[in-house]
Amino acid sequence: MNEQNLLTLAEAKHATEFRVDGVPISLRDRVAPFSDICNFLGVTPVVNLDEDHCCAYVAAEAGTCVHHCGDRLEHIYVIASGIAKTMVPKENEHFIAGFFVPGEMLGIDGLDGLIYPNAIFALTDLLLLKVPYLVLLKHCKHYPEFDNALMRVFADRISGTTAFMEVMARAKADVKVAYFLSDLATRLGTACEPADHLDFAIPRRDIASYLGVAYETLSRILHDFCDLGIIAMSRSELTITDHALLQDICGGYAERLKIYQGK
Repeated sequence: MNEQNLLTLAEAKHATEFRVDGVPISLRDRVAPFSDICNFLGVTPVVNLDEDHCCAYVAAEAGTCVHHCGDRLEHIYVIASGIAKTMVPKENEHFIAGFFVPGEMLGIDGLDGLIYPNAIFALTDLLLLKVPYLVLLKHCKHYPEFDNALMRVFADRISGTTAFMEVMARAKADVKVAYFLSDLATRLGTACEPADHLDFAIPRRDIASYLGVAYETLSRILHDFCDLGIIAMSRSELTITDHALLQDICGGYAERLKIYQGK
């Protein structure tokens, strides 16, 4: 990722400020204090003057690659704004590994082999908090609270992936779509309630590939959900008008969703 070009792009668009959990972040302050990653993890900021400004906010334009599959692990990223997808090359096609929204961490699946096992692409313009891996590792070794908080992020990711795999292996197509929408609404929402309005920047063909259903099947199910009054769609936005009915379609998998989301 060419950081200088990406920052120039963001400035050219006059994107001088983003908000993370209501807190303004200025792109003018490209270098970020380490306390920002501590705040993301919900731990008391660690004071270390030598590394106080080791992180940085970088912007990535929609459609660009943040890093490629097989690149050496150097940074962990937290999405401050925007939506990203991860992809794994498979012969003549690409397997979509997941979609990620603000407040979620990218790159942690590369900690084992110290290479990124998939590529990260920006579906929308992204603002990322970039944290050096070696600094992250050092703080995990010296600060148990920080290490425990990071382990919770890993555990949540594993739980969510396990739940998703169960649905993909056993559920019918309409349940898969309902589960995907319900999960996305929860992740884009607040701790109290899921989001109603989803920025549908995720291409429908990507969703179909991710869920393992035909594009035509996905389109039919979404139109059926519209006819039932569960959702309303426009070209760039999807609104969930009946969360309860969407959960009903998920059936028993809705409980699985609540368990891994800690509800």
